[in-house]
Amino acid sequence: MLLFAAFAVTLGTLLVQGLTLRPLVLPLNLSDDDPINREVREARVATADAALAAISNETVEGIQALRAEPECGRVSVRGRWTTDLYDQDTAR
Repeated sequence: MLLFAAFAVTLGTLLVQGLTLRPLVLPLNLSDDDPINREVREARVATADAALAAISNETVEGIQALRAEPECGRVSVRGRWTTDLYDQDTAR
């Protein structure tokens, strides 16, 4: 009998919470701000900043081309996340 009561209380609690959660959350208008893509964007900016810092004091020939690539990616990523940027990076 005790086992049945424990099972019934557990099942009842889960059902009540599960069935009432959606109606309670919908009026709050909570939205997902796409945290994964936001973190990927921030990581790409940090990586570009680190790359620019690493080559900032270099005077080797052709360094301007190396500086332009992270700077271009940094501006693009800060502006807006696009799948094209992701596809270009994964193709390399």
